[in-house]
Amino acid sequence: MSDTVSLKITINNGSKRRINVENNIPFEELNKQLKEILPTQNDLSWRYIDEENELIDVSTNHEWQLAVKSHPSNAVMRLFVQEIQRPPQQEQQQQQHTCANPNRRCCESRMIRYGLPFFMFWSVLFHPILSVLIAATTGYVTFHHYPSTFQTLTVFARRHYRLAGVFLAISLLLNHSLFTWLLLVPLLVITYKKVVHLRNNHKEQVRERVESFIRQANKVVTEATTVIKDTTEQVIANAIAKANEVPKPNEIPNPAVEAEQVDCRNIEPRVPAEAEMYPSLPVIDVEEQYQAQLATLFELGFKNEKLNTHLLKNYDGNVDRVLNSLLSLSNKYNY
Repeated sequence: MSDTVSLKITINNGSKRRINVENNIPFEELNKQLKEILPTQNDLSWRYIDEENELIDVSTNHEWQLAVKSHPSNAVMRLFVQEIQRPPQQEQQQQQHTCANPNRRCCESRMIRYGLPFFMFWSVLFHPILSVLIAATTGYVTFHHYPSTFQTLTVFARRHYRLAGVFLAISLLLNHSLFTWLLLVPLLVITYKKVVHLRNNHKEQVRERVESFIRQANKVVTEATTVIKDTTEQVIANAIAKANEVPKPNEIPNPAVEAEQVDCRNIEPRVPAEAEMYPSLPVIDVEEQYQAQLATLFELGFKNEKLNTHLLKNYDGNVDRVLNSLLSLSNKYNY
């Protein structure tokens, strides 16, 4: 028996190779040599034709040794090698996110881990129908695609049924509009108390400021009234005293000379050492000048002729100002 065996290798891409190897060569070494010849990094599938002209798979060293021993020594051993193509990287990544592999941990998808709880929380807060739909969908998907997770949740719910009940109660409260009122009522009460407290404090401050302002205003009015009263009394007293004065003989005007008298005014000159002279004007009696105004005041009930004449003279016949003065005097002294 020869120590070598002649191999005729047919590769799946159509190429053929013929090599001689030792009988006792390990199958791993043969596989390595063929990978270097091709070259390729993929796995290889080996088959040979036995004495009954059938294709036999070879994948271990023991099977290879049996094939070499059973093959005739002088005949060429025909081998068929097929390269096993690896799946693309993208397909591997997609397979990693499926639950087909039982060795992988469930719920590794970001949609399952983050998206679904977020939408559940959102629906619980804003719409009860969505919460029911998402809860049913989650239970269905977990039961059919993630049985281990569903079993874990079931065991947890049985052990911690109180916590699950509290969570369910909170969900129902959040879904019910009554919970909104339950939250709104204490907020309204707290806000109302705060507003009332601030309003009372503001009232006290405003009341103090108003009282202070009224006190100051009364003080000013009292002082002004006192000054006006004193001034009015003094003016009236001077007017009455002047009206009751009896002229001296040498001060009695001469009618003959009265027509020739000239009314002169001491006006402070604009130019030094100069004085303006006015032509002589006839002296008009006050009672004759304001006769119509005196008659009007008498009809209105103000019968003090001397006081009326004095006021008309001071106000140059302005009846409105005289009436205001008389009314103020009548209010103060019950005139």
